[in-house]
Amino acid sequence: MGKIAIFRHAEDGSFPKATFYWSRLPAVQHFNFYFFNITNPDEVLYNGAVPKFVEVGPYSWPETEFKDFIEFREDDTYVHYQNNKTWVWDPSSSCDSCGYNDTLMLPNPAFASVIYMSKTNLTSPVMKFLLNGLCLLLGEQPLRAVPMAGVLFTSYDDPFISLINSNFTKTLMSFMGNPIPLPPVPAMGYFPNYNQTNDGDFLVKTGIDNVDNLALIQKWCGMEKLPWFSSTDTADIRNSGGYYSFVSFCLILSVTPDGSFQKPFIKSTDRLRQFQSLACRKFELVYSGNSRTVNGIPAMDFVLEENEYNSLVYDGYRYPNFENQDYFPSWPCNGSHKYNPNSPGCSGINCARQENFCDPCCNGRLAIFFIFIISNNFS
Repeated sequence: MGKIAIFRHAEDGSFPKATFYWSRLPAVQHFNFYFFNITNPDEVLYNGAVPKFVEVGPYSWPETEFKDFIEFREDDTYVHYQNNKTWVWDPSSSCDSCGYNDTLMLPNPAFASVIYMSKTNLTSPVMKFLLNGLCLLLGEQPLRAVPMAGVLFTSYDDPFISLINSNFTKTLMSFMGNPIPLPPVPAMGYFPNYNQTNDGDFLVKTGIDNVDNLALIQKWCGMEKLPWFSSTDTADIRNSGGYYSFVSFCLILSVTPDGSFQKPFIKSTDRLRQFQSLACRKFELVYSGNSRTVNGIPAMDFVLEENEYNSLVYDGYRYPNFENQDYFPSWPCNGSHKYNPNSPGCSGINCARQENFCDPCCNGRLAIFFIFIISNNFS
């Protein structure tokens, strides 16, 4: 049983059945994408109206993958590989009104990036004026109509992104001493031009030293931590299992499995730590209480915990809110909060923790950070 439960290879380089299925995953994963389409863009842009949203979807993109450049290292203790992934639009699994050529009205990330740059990196009023003028000249606005396929995989044209990637801009910035740190964004979209490509280099344990270490990630793209996040716990991806992994927007992890395999002899009390590079973060699966038999094999159902994507609980995932806006003025204290920061013991109260939001020592407002609660719609 021990040899079956590890990644290994024969002397001729061939793989036994379990390792072969790990390298050529015999499954189709359905990614169902949902969008909140803004239905009153003119009122929002010109009258300052509150946006009205309509949820549309699912837009279904089944995904298949295989591992390539597989190389066993250090006496077969580790294995290096890349995941090659292909997504294909599937109208039959999508909503009846969903089409490949649908246009969506969404927030414009290019415009948001300009605002972020002006708030965090620019101190010169002249440079801010020039940047604002550039947005007007290019027609960049807070909202933008974008194609569904473009915002997901095929990318779409954006005048600001095209400009910063031009040789003219790069030469001009170099001549001026690079006064503005331009973002390294080669294409627009959530997963632009990543279809039919790999998601970076993985180095995982084979389980030869201990079967409990099977598939635990040690490095991804040469990194062990995700510098995007603010705490050690949220940034460290080691010993997590890569799960539908993907490269973009974030930078690294270690000690989690890759999702296509878990350790053997899983118990209902186990917490299965995973890495999801599409979301640029790790998460944990817990036993749902449901068991069944699949092709004669007993199986347990593991799911995300309800608060796994709740940044109220995991403060390392919070956006720092440079704009210092209170997006939820009547929450969480419902207007009944009494603020007394001089109360005894206030020095020991962490006001960033959910359980302390409405403590008299804390101001009862969330302007210090912007909460991201992300729902996972992959099935």
